[in-house]
Amino acid sequence: MNFLPVAVIITLAFHNGMGAPMDFAEYISQVLMSQTPDQAFGRLFRQVNLLQDATCFVGLKGHVLKDDALSSSSDWDTNHASDQGRLDNQQIGHKRGAWSSKTNAVGQWIMVDLGQVTSVSGIITQGRPSSDQWVRTYKVHCGETQATLAPIQEAGKDKIFTGNKNQNDRSVQKFGHLHCRYIRIYPQSWYKHMSMRFEVIKGQCADLY
Repeated sequence: MNFLPVAVIITLAFHNGMGAPMDFAEYISQVLMSQTPDQAFGRLFRQVNLLQDATCFVGLKGHVLKDDALSSSSDWDTNHASDQGRLDNQQIGHKRGAWSSKTNAVGQWIMVDLGQVTSVSGIITQGRPSSDQWVRTYKVHCGETQATLAPIQEAGKDKIFTGNKNQNDRSVQKFGHLHCRYIRIYPQSWYKHMSMRFEVIKGQCADLY
């Protein structure tokens, strides 16, 4: 749970249609008066997290980016395809709720096309919701075109980002402000099988994570 300052909460609220301070104040008042304090604050923080996600994500979780924006080096099958690799996705029927590679080998990747060059500042990952599988470490390549994709580096070496330790907890990894249209994730190590869900953080929200 992210405990954001009040100013940030209000900013997020304005970004999502609460047009005046009174709108926000009335909403807070209604929540506090209708529930116990613990219930009320729990609800408020859940709402803040939803507002933060809607404002700060490029659009994988919210399906702003369509399925054809996602691609991969390989998929286990159509039920484990790249379009399943959205943050917080869940298993529905035969669709397994995460991307899983065909083979477990360094060099496999999942990529998102943001549609245009976009300021980005980080990656959020999760494992597979329906099975004990997740990516432990990964590299990130960024490019304005696929031909110019290049690894994010640190101290002159490809940076290794920390992934997940279980199926569902989010792992947030930041890399400063970059301008990319294409973002490609290369898993480097994994638990049981190379499976993951992810989202990209907008550059404007670098300080909120």
